[in-house]
Amino acid sequence: MRRVYDFYKESSGNWYIDLPNYPGPKADLQMVGGADEMLDMISEGEERVAIYISDVNSSVPKDCDKLIFKGKSLVDGGGANYTWNKMNVWLCPVTKFVFGDYPKTIYIKVI
Repeated sequence: MRRVYDFYKESSGNWYIDLPNYPGPKADLQMVGGADEMLDMISEGEERVAIYISDVNSSVPKDCDKLIFKGKSLVDGGGANYTWNKMNVWLCPVTKFVFGDYPKTIYIKVI
């Protein structure tokens, strides 16, 4: 899967992925557990950021960042734990909606 996704920050300070065809509630799309901090860093102060995302190594730009799978989450609701630049990032089950599963590596690049 390769695609560009938009993320936006509301005045409350909460980050969300813009995923109009997601069948669940908006609350599921909130970025938490380190993903919000990662977006604060890579957005460079902007309230919107477009990110190229892929789980296929051969299709990514050379200078992309990587989220590395560390294991499925043991907390209620599931999700998976990743690392990015030595930082822990939890990705919720919406990741499975996007990718079909939890990829071993997620390649990202701000565009």
